[in-house]
Amino acid sequence: ANTGQAGLHCGNPTLRGWHPKLQLLDDFKNPSEAQLIWGETADCLVRFAWQLPIAEAEGNWPSSFEDSLVLTNVQWFKALMDEKVDEDGAQIEPPTGALGSVAKAVGGAANVSEIVSALHSVMHSSLKKGEFAASIFERLSSGEPVSCPKYIADALGWLEAQLEPCKERAA
Repeated sequence: ANTGQAGLHCGNPTLRGWHPKLQLLDDFKNPSEAQLIWGETADCLVRFAWQLPIAEAEGNWPSSFEDSLVLTNVQWFKALMDEKVDEDGAQIEPPTGALGSVAKAVGGAANVSEIVSALHSVMHSSLKKGEFAASIFERLSSGEPVSCPKYIADALGWLEAQLEPCKERAA
């Protein structure tokens, strides 16, 4: 996560050179609708999405999808490490592998600053992102209440409105 260092430049050449043509990372914190949507070609809109600061995580600014997912769902990740039993009274083991590493990092942190620091360590060590994603997908498929990061939900909402313009006009 971006911990607020001033003067950092965006490392994404598409965002710097094509749209929205911003240079400093701080300029990406609160994008306007015009900065998120490119429409220089008739009937062709492109909606951009990038990680944004997360209010529920004290405004911390994630630097990856994984950071965003975790900071959006801190309580869910913490709960993965809680002792649980199934309907027969048998203990349910906490997750292992990549999901277990992230859950342990979050569960062992006392506050958001510690979570951000622990996430940085886990994400930049040997975390297998594909395994992590597969574990999250498996949990979602079984009905776990994992929330989509807001920047993605907003972009998907925009796309849905573009694909179903008649619904929007009727409302």
